[in-house]
Formats: sequence, structure tokens, C-alpha cells
Amino acid sequence: GRFVEYPSPLKWNYGFLPQTWEDPKLLQVALDLAGDNDPVDVIELSSAPHKYGEATRIKILGALPLIDKGIADWKIIAVSMEDALSQKVDSVVDLEREAPGMVDEIKEWITANKEDVSFGLDGAVLGVDAALEIIDAAHVAWGSLHSGHADSSLWGHMSDAIESELPGHS
Repeated sequence: GRFVEYPSPLKWNYGFLPQTWEDPKLLQVALDLAGDNDPVDVIELSSAPHKYGEATRIKILGALPLIDKGIADWKIIAVSMEDALSQKVDSVVDLEREAPGMVDEIKEWITANKEDVSFGLDGAVLGVDAALEIIDAAHVAWGSLHSGHADSSLWGHMSDAIESELPGHS
């Protein structure tokens, strides 16, 4: 929910999937760790940067299991549907064929910009089906939160901050 400016140009956009929430009271798929209490993050590969707050269509390629200070913090790897790469890749395996080393670059960028992080599942990137399962579970959790069936003291603050930073909101 905050704007972060990184020192070098990136080969991707970093954002989140709307209407998702990693519930801190539920163990996250595959990791058996609590969620980080915010939306699911997405690393969207694109040859062009997006404007802050811009929503774009993406193709899901996989999920990177980040552990941030002992808490699950999924990073969905996706490609912009507007990018030519989206016609060539349907999975992280395809991504490594078309852009060798890209997943390692993403991991290096994460560890260089976050303290006390590691990668679960020995750093393996989960495939499309697992990524979609993670997203679906986070959407269900968001629905529970949105309908008042789940509680998060942090979420109200975050959603206000995110909304106030989007274009057209003050």
C-alpha cells in the first residue's frame, strides 16, 4: 500500500492482486505458515512500466514461496497480456526457456530489497495450478474479510491507504 521507488530500472512491475488477502489466522497453501495480512503480491513481467495504481490483464505463470520474517508472503509471477512474451510463455518453465535466469533475477532482487527473507520449498517456484489455488484461497479469505466474517486490524488501515493513493481519490 505504499509507493516504493527502486534505484535501477526493473524488467517487471511489482504490485498486488485486488480482492485477495493472505489471512494471518490461516495457514497458507504448501507452506504451513500464517499469511502476511495483505493482498497477494504479483511480479508482472513487462517490457513497459505501468503507472502507479494501474490495473492490467496478466497471465499467471507460477508462485514463488517467500517467507518474510517467518510469515508466508506469496509472490505470483505473471506476464502482462499486452507484452509479446505472453504469446510465448504459459509457465515458469516456458519463461526460463524464453528468458533464461529471469526467476533467479527476481529472487536476487527480492533478497536485495527485503531483510530477513528466505524462500520456502527450497526456492522452487510452484506451477500455474498451484498459483491459481493460492490466488483462489486468498480471494475467498478476502471475501470473508469483506463480508465481516474475518477480522484484521491492519486491513482497514491498508485499504484506506491504497484507496487514497489511487488516481481520482483524495
